[in-house]
Amino acid sequence: INAEYMGDVESLINIVDLAGSERQGKTGAQGDRFEESKKINHSLLMLGRALNTFSDGKAEYVPLRESKLTRLLSESFGGNARTWMLACCSPSSYNYTETISTLQYAQNAKAIVNKAKVNAMQEKLELKQLQQKYAQLEELFDAEREKAKQLQLELHRRAEQIQQLQMQLDNRTGSTTDMPTSGVFIGRAHLSLKNIVQLTNSYVTLPLITDQADCDGAMLMVSTYPLKKHKDPTQLVDNLELKDLLGKRIDLIVHVIAAKNIPQNYTGCVYCKYVFKHAEKDVYQSEVMSGSNPEFDYKKRFAFGSLTQQLADYLASANVLTFEVIGKTEKSDSGPRKMLAPCVEDTD
Repeated sequence: INAEYMGDVESLINIVDLAGSERQGKTGAQGDRFEESKKINHSLLMLGRALNTFSDGKAEYVPLRESKLTRLLSESFGGNARTWMLACCSPSSYNYTETISTLQYAQNAKAIVNKAKVNAMQEKLELKQLQQKYAQLEELFDAEREKAKQLQLELHRRAEQIQQLQMQLDNRTGSTTDMPTSGVFIGRAHLSLKNIVQLTNSYVTLPLITDQADCDGAMLMVSTYPLKKHKDPTQLVDNLELKDLLGKRIDLIVHVIAAKNIPQNYTGCVYCKYVFKHAEKDVYQSEVMSGSNPEFDYKKRFAFGSLTQQLADYLASANVLTFEVIGKTEKSDSGPRKMLAPCVEDTD
């Protein structure tokens, strides 16, 4: 038995000495001994039948409860056991019948195949399984730790490559003071056209947002209004029904009035341009002016053939119009650049 199962194994050892010839004609037994001989012969007969049934392997019922002997030896034949059988034979012709019977017993017993296994207690088996699982998890942990170490090295190497590439990019682009935009002021603002759907005028002063720290305070004044106002100008906006406007033509004016507080360093030439969201290829630009407070007075008329719910949602969304006020140090002789879309008309 394996040493790891010592102290946790349950086993049973049976040592049986089967009787020899119990024929009354040979033994001459009488009385109680004769009765004992009959019981011994009955037990040997039942054992022979059980051995025949086991060796045949086809019978559905094995007569193991026919005698005490077969009950005691039930585990030895077909059970979880290792069985050794020693058959003693006589060379004398006088015992020929008993010798043939003994050899038949041995032949039938030899045909029986037992598959024995160790009757180890469940606690010991569970402990062994847990120990094996622990060893497997330890191996897996070591492998994953090695993978993590390799990934950490790879991450460090990639970080060094990124740092080198960033340095190369900085060397190629140079500092921001060498960029051509160093002499240019760019201020941006956004506007919604929700008032057009509501058929109201809108006059707003938009703060110009710029990346230059010393250029705060610049503003742009814009007015937007529809050409056809509502029949009742005093009616509140919340009471207007959008369904009454659906399917009708919408005409509107975008009026870029003036800019204020353009920094002195960028007043050589100043102009304003704007685009519609999702139509950035069509750029609308005012005339080039000069000074800190240029008055553009630049109007554009836009026409939408039929108002749909999608168009209404578009006009009411944020950032429909994006304005840019650009100021440069040097004066420019270039005139206005007008890029007209099919739905755009100039207006006085």
